[in-house]
Parts: sequence; structure tokens; C-alpha cells
Amino acid sequence: GVDGIEISVLPDETAILAAMRTKQIDFALLNDPLVATLVPKEASLQLNRVPVLAYHVLQLNPSRKPMTEL
Repeated sequence: GVDGIEISVLPDETAILAAMRTKQIDFALLNDPLVATLVPKEASLQLNRVPVLAYHVLQLNPSRKPMTEL
């Protein structure tokens, strides 16, 4: 089973690519096509392209910990 999932929010896509290169993260969503073109140049990374009309939302409940401690 899975003991847990850690979610990191990295708004800069070049930082996302750097984190992928150093294996700090295992999965990422890239929206910038220029950054995505760099992925195939990395032997340890795999780029999966899918046509999609979507948006990504991370909703946090501000009335629950740890958000109440900010």
C-alpha cells in the first residue's frame, strides 16, 4: 500500500523540471510547451502528451489545521 502522498506546489515550471532531474519529485504537470520540449532530452524522464481541455485546482480548507496555524 501507500503510506502517504506529498504534494508540492511549484509555480515555476523550470523549477519543476529541475526537481524532476534531481528526483525530488516523481510526477509533474507541465503547461509551458517550451519547458516540455526539454523533457525528451533527459534520458531519465518521460513525457506523456495528451490533448486536454481542463484546469487544475488545489482547494485547501482554511478552517482546518495546518491552515488555521498560518
